Amino acid sequence: MFQIVHSTVRVELPDSQLKLIYTVESYPRGYPRLAALQSSDYDFAMFRRFATIHTRCLLLAQEEISSLEKKLQEVDQTERTQLFLSSREHDGNAERKALLQELRLKLREYGWSSKRKSSQRTNQMS
Repeated sequence: MFQIVHSTVRVELPDSQLKLIYTVESYPRGYPRLAALQSSDYDFAMFRRFATIHTRCLLLAQEEISSLEKKLQEVDQTERTQLFLSSREHDGNAERKALLQELRLKLREYGWSSKRKSSQRTNQMS
């Protein structure tokens, strides 16, 4: 259990008599003390969101994914064997496999970033 007593952080371990008490002032000056202060109370934890940069990176990711999507469509259009488009196991097209692998990575990154951006918007509204 954590309990805040002014600028003191008290840590009590369950099933133990051990109690650790640290004051914010006991931390070295600079980031260690600032981190102790900001973590001592939820309202003290303030961080810059970099919303413009996050949005710009999302826009760039969208453009990259769209470009890869277009390349994949071109590869699919030139495919002569329908079976290769219907089965990952039988698909021997190395370019398509590389494009799909790159798309998976980009989409994972994009999904994480867009969820983060969405949660920032939700937090701003509340």
